[in-house]
Amino acid sequence: MTVPRKYDPAQKDQVFNTLRREILAARLKITLDEKLGEQTSETVKKLASMTLPPRIRGNHDDGELPGSRTYDRSRKDQIFGTLRLEILAARLKITLDEKLGEQTSETVKKLANMTLPPLVQQHYSAPVSSAGTPSLLPDSGCDH
Repeated sequence: MTVPRKYDPAQKDQVFNTLRREILAARLKITLDEKLGEQTSETVKKLASMTLPPRIRGNHDDGELPGSRTYDRSRKDQIFGTLRLEILAARLKITLDEKLGEQTSETVKKLANMTLPPLVQQHYSAPVSSAGTPSLLPDSGCDH
């Protein structure tokens, strides 16, 4: 049975960026486990001890420096997805700060209080009625 991936294994930048995130998450888990007096699995310890792969960015034909932006401004799904991740990360930081007795910056609090943007499908196209106009309801065959 194959497990669905959130990256294309043929795309080196996606593989490396996913691996970087996993290693950094493992390192964070070890730090939290130490602070909370929890045990960390050997698998997480091995992952955390790995050397971070280099940052590799996909196509940057727009003249921007690599790493200056992690989304394409023309793609609403990427903009909303990045904003959702930032808001959720801020909410997680507040929770961790409360648990560890740390102060949270006002900037992070403001970000965490933002409304999550909607999930936008990359290849979404609205259904089309028999009249050729976009329709949110299935075409029942009758005139509206």
